[in-house]
Amino acid sequence: MDSDVIIIGAGLLGCFMARNLRKYNLTVQVIEKAPDVCTGISKANTGIIYPGYDMATGSLKARLTVKACREFPALCETLGVPFNPCGSLMVGFGPNGKKSIENKYEKGIANGVTGLELLDPGQCLALEPSLAPDVLIGLYSPDTCTVNPWDLCIAGYENAVANGASFIFDTEVTDIKRLQENGQQLFSVFIKKNMDLGKTPSDTIASDASSRGHLTCRCLINCAGMSSALVHEMLSTPSIRLNPTGADYFILEEDPAQMPGHVIFHEPEEKGKGLTIIPTVDHNTMVGPTERDNPDLIGTPTKADELSFLKEHCHKYLPAMPTEHIIHTFGSARPNPFEVIPENGTWVRSKKRLSDFNILEEDGFFNLIGVKTPGLTCCNVLGEYIADKVVSHLGNVTENPDYNPHRTAPIRVHALSLEERSTYIQKDPAYGRIICSCRDISEAEIQSAIRRGAHTLDGVKRRCGVLMGQCQGSRCLKKVLEIMADEMGCSVNEIPKEARSAYILR
Repeated sequence: MDSDVIIIGAGLLGCFMARNLRKYNLTVQVIEKAPDVCTGISKANTGIIYPGYDMATGSLKARLTVKACREFPALCETLGVPFNPCGSLMVGFGPNGKKSIENKYEKGIANGVTGLELLDPGQCLALEPSLAPDVLIGLYSPDTCTVNPWDLCIAGYENAVANGASFIFDTEVTDIKRLQENGQQLFSVFIKKNMDLGKTPSDTIASDASSRGHLTCRCLINCAGMSSALVHEMLSTPSIRLNPTGADYFILEEDPAQMPGHVIFHEPEEKGKGLTIIPTVDHNTMVGPTERDNPDLIGTPTKADELSFLKEHCHKYLPAMPTEHIIHTFGSARPNPFEVIPENGTWVRSKKRLSDFNILEEDGFFNLIGVKTPGLTCCNVLGEYIADKVVSHLGNVTENPDYNPHRTAPIRVHALSLEERSTYIQKDPAYGRIICSCRDISEAEIQSAIRRGAHTLDGVKRRCGVLMGQCQGSRCLKKVLEIMADEMGCSVNEIPKEARSAYILR
């Protein structure tokens, strides 16, 4: 047997599953088909930590969301993750929006959300003067936060590794079987190594496993995101499948004078997705998401008409929003889970769209299928929830006395005082060499990102924030590639963007 537990997928859920399972004396391996963590649906979202007033009362999602939101500041402090405790304001501009917001207030009270207030137009405008003056009602929640999803996922990953979890990258699961070994039920997870470039610490583990073609474990957890239904059906009868939708976002350049002080949710008059304005941790403003059917899952490109829709809504509901100052747009795909039923020898989607968290437990095989908003909010509490179920299933599991929940945050030069900068520069002059002038990021921070596990350009970007300022890398990309080549002992032509088959300079 290779491990007690194997987790498929190294997004937010997979990383925090591993972190929470290592609270116990369990061996844990995580298999990820990409070369890094946080490359799937975890990487592209609003980064909002929701308070829980928008979930069905009594549901698992409502219960875990309220708990997760209350615990989030402490989680960020423990893991050294910056967050913005900005609060949120949901606003309505017509009778339908007003009725919906009043219903959400009542639902929030029933769910145990604290601090909620219904605001009249004057109170809304006092809180957010940039709103259009015809705002009718607002729902204020002080506990809403924003976070960088990459920071959170990488922190969970690093803490899981520090506590003994193993991650195997560039490795795809191709099949799953149950087997008996010495009277014990095990899972055999068949794998295929996607690339063999020898660049990550997991390569030796993955190569050893690949030579046998499989790994074995006592419990298996499916956190495969957009592939979660496919993984489930490798071993089980279909019951839930995904109908992905696409989303579009844009980011405005840093401008504190134009940045809203709160997350602003617009509750539309008609059925559909309303506008969301997000003050990010990095002091930009994000606008989105749209919602469209049949997304292109390859690269998740944006759609021009959807971005225009966002701009039009900004002009209507926040007239002063400077939408001409867009520095970046991006798209994402989100899973929408539906029940499926047999019909004429095939499986068809039922009319029932699933809104709660969908966790299928099948004798040691735990499947989290189509977890979307608020999956980021609940990643740690879902990890705790599943870890408890795994411990109960296995029995006779003891706590790990060496488990350490804390993680030291990486140095961020832009957050240091001049005296602190001087101290770090004396220790390492690379802290004084600023590579990204937009966001004040030093050579030492880029080196640290690589030493902490980044082996792709996007991996470096996600760990230290280069290429994300106003110039979007036009001034620093060449230098970043040179630093990576020096650290990794390769040429700049060998550095991939994200997938190891997509190079920057080939």
